[in-house]
Amino acid sequence: MTGKEKIKIYDKIVIITDDGKESINTINLLNYIRSINIDVELYVTKSPTSAKSNSISLKPFKIEKCGSISILDGFPADCFLYHIFNKREHIEKNVLFIFGVNEHNHFGYSNYIGSTTSLLILAKHFKVNALSISAELFLNDFLKDILNEIIYIYSKNPCNYYSFNINEKKRMINPSVPTSGLIDKYQEIDTVRGKHICISYNKEETNCFCKSDIYFQSERKNYYLEVI
Repeated sequence: MTGKEKIKIYDKIVIITDDGKESINTINLLNYIRSINIDVELYVTKSPTSAKSNSISLKPFKIEKCGSISILDGFPADCFLYHIFNKREHIEKNVLFIFGVNEHNHFGYSNYIGSTTSLLILAKHFKVNALSISAELFLNDFLKDILNEIIYIYSKNPCNYYSFNINEKKRMINPSVPTSGLIDKYQEIDTVRGKHICISYNKEETNCFCKSDIYFQSERKNYYLEVI
């Protein structure tokens, strides 16, 4: 099965980003899905709203349409809930929701504070197909390869909810488990969005599992984490 066939098992893909309409990875993903003739829709927040978890607006929000892009002056969870309660396509069609696709890794906020990952909790509640992607780098030409790899991993068990974290331009994505243990140090690294603080742990076996999310993060390797 080719990468294109893997993606075409879905009738529609809905992308939701918390990084606003200026997210280069998100726009590249939108254009790539269009190029292989899959129905696609993009929801973006009017401005970046990082680390807002699954916050929702407590007052009416506005929606501006720009082609297949819907711009909301609210939170990412507003975008998801608006689609769930108003469109109902996820019941009638085989729809895949993709959250994130930004160009910065969210682990500095922890996986469950960033809306990229925490939206998966809502998706799991509504029993819809969903995954999230955070990338520390601009994916550009690498986007097609990494998306095919992600879809391949996800399609083997679509009942699970995975957050994929891309830190290097390689197709290999390591399965990981959440780290528990004492913080050893804060590591300042350069990313395409400027300085970023990466929390890392002592790499001794007693404090850091070699298959943990923070291990792959500190080693700058690609990994994915199951949201439970």
